[in-house]
Amino acid sequence: MTFSQALTNITLTFATVDYHDPGAGGTATPIKLTAYMNYVTSAAIGTKTAFGTFTSDTYPQAIISFTSTLPFNIVTIEIPYITQGAAVYLIDNVIVTTA
Repeated sequence: MTFSQALTNITLTFATVDYHDPGAGGTATPIKLTAYMNYVTSAAIGTKTAFGTFTSDTYPQAIISFTSTLPFNIVTIEIPYITQGAAVYLIDNVIVTTA
């Protein structure tokens, strides 16, 4: 996601499309958020990894939040590869704080 203004915080709700427990211990597929300023080829401002929780809903869900003293305007969200992990994720409720 590219933003028209510099940010210091982003928070969003996510779900990974796990059809089963890939960690076989109650652990869902992780999701990784990385923040950049201006270009994804520049050094990352920072990263955050989170795991959803299996509940009565269809897919494991959670909230991921990233805060930085350095401003950023690009955020990538990806699922690191794990055997039998999810390949798709859903996001909602994106809330940002401008610098």
